[in-house]
Amino acid sequence: DRVVASILPGGEKHALFREWLKRVADYLETWKTEDVQPLPLIFRPWHEHIGSWFWWGGKLCTPDEYNALWRMTYSYLMKERGLTQLTWAISPNSSGIFDNWEERYPGDDYVDIIGVDCYANANKPKQTYIDEMRNCLASLAETCKKRGKILAVTETGLEGIPEADYWTGMLSPGLKGFPVAYVLTWRNASEPDMRKHYYAPFPGEPNAGDFARWIEQDHIQLVR
Repeated sequence: DRVVASILPGGEKHALFREWLKRVADYLETWKTEDVQPLPLIFRPWHEHIGSWFWWGGKLCTPDEYNALWRMTYSYLMKERGLTQLTWAISPNSSGIFDNWEERYPGDDYVDIIGVDCYANANKPKQTYIDEMRNCLASLAETCKKRGKILAVTETGLEGIPEADYWTGMLSPGLKGFPVAYVLTWRNASEPDMRKHYYAPFPGEPNAGDFARWIEQDHIQLVR
């Protein structure tokens, strides 16, 4: 619970962390367009920060420390390293004390996209997911309008997609009416022992038809 404090300026791990940021910057610099220009990227660090499952989470650092961590990361990558092709997305998780999410917001100068990580749960009613998504998006949409930011669903999905109408019957009503720029599902695992750990349809997957209907009815553009 002292990690963030230790890597901020003056902390005992600050120099080490700057080395780690250097590695990140070196890697990001390798992403180029075909004509060898910097490739525009959405960069989404320190996500799901209301929860406490990451070392930058809600119970593991103060709001001031979290915001300082974000601004330090931004300053190094954007100003020191000149990676101005990055579009910065912040993404609180939907669970927990979401109403207070703006306590951990580093400032308008450091954020371009405001999104939410909101997952469905097969053990909970469908409406729970829909209501949670809509409540979060309502809060974020108001902030985006006020601050001139882009609204997104930065992570979502239902593991294994056991609901036959997840796309048209759960995700679609959760998003309806909100100016969401993009929706990102979580990964499809390739490990043999994780065959049900997937969040997007694939050829032969039972929900591919419902996914196709969602794409058509809601005029969704696929980006791979």
